[in-house]
Amino acid sequence: MEISLNRQRFHAMKRTCLFLLAALIVFLPRDAQAAPSPERLFCIHPFMRPSDLLERFTPMAKWLSEASGVTFRLKVYSSYGTHINDVGENQCDIAYMGPIPYLRVITRYGKKPVLAQLEVNGKSTFNGSIVVRTESPLTSIEQVRGKRFAFGDVHSSMGNVLPRIHLRKVGITLEDLGAHGHLNGHDNVALSVLSGRFEVGAVKESVFRKYATRGLRELDRIPEIGTHLFVTRSDLSPTLIKTLSQTLVEMKRSFVGRSILTAIKPSITGLNAVDPNYDARLLPLVSIIDQLEE
Repeated sequence: MEISLNRQRFHAMKRTCLFLLAALIVFLPRDAQAAPSPERLFCIHPFMRPSDLLERFTPMAKWLSEASGVTFRLKVYSSYGTHINDVGENQCDIAYMGPIPYLRVITRYGKKPVLAQLEVNGKSTFNGSIVVRTESPLTSIEQVRGKRFAFGDVHSSMGNVLPRIHLRKVGITLEDLGAHGHLNGHDNVALSVLSGRFEVGAVKESVFRKYATRGLRELDRIPEIGTHLFVTRSDLSPTLIKTLSQTLVEMKRSFVGRSILTAIKPSITGLNAVDPNYDARLLPLVSIIDQLEE
């Protein structure tokens, strides 16, 4: 009889505890519950084919996910403009972007935290190239007047903005060209010149070197500018910002980290804290870019 009574008391206490636990879970703040955290977006601008970008950046997304405990999902954009807008509107938790798109973001939406800056062949700057076919009769930048010119996306640093500034210095505007087009990706610009569709094109130096053995020649060099950045949203927690920044900067110190970086581009030698003068060097270009867009 006593044993039966004890069992009844035990089951009653068990039911009471389960009820209290269920009630506690219901009324706990959402962050305290064991629900999985939402995915974070790692946003990439379309400087090459989406399949290539996914292949190159997936190892980095996994590396950052493991280091931070937050799941990052890659999002490859179909246009530079949408990428710029989403970064500006805090829709991207991490974004990889070139100097001119970054300049557009900070002038339109305000400052964004910079996680790291790319180091390419030990440098924090990179160049572009004005290219023609090897057999082209052109020998100087002044001779592109009246020629068919291939540019990259209108928001691309080395594909459009800086080449047009470079042309402007020798008195050449879009109206002075025989024709011009904006293509998606530096590789497409190089291929369009090689195929004869366009007589001249503007690409990153690394893309010129990629196609030099296939008949591409550098007609002129576009002056250097700061390398690409990894930026984040302005409302991300300071703790996560610090973790992501440290993880990126420390990648070059391990074999696996270096392998992940060179998978994106073989010439990447590391990631560093951003140059403190990065913004100051870009801001004088704002008025020139505004004139190009008039």
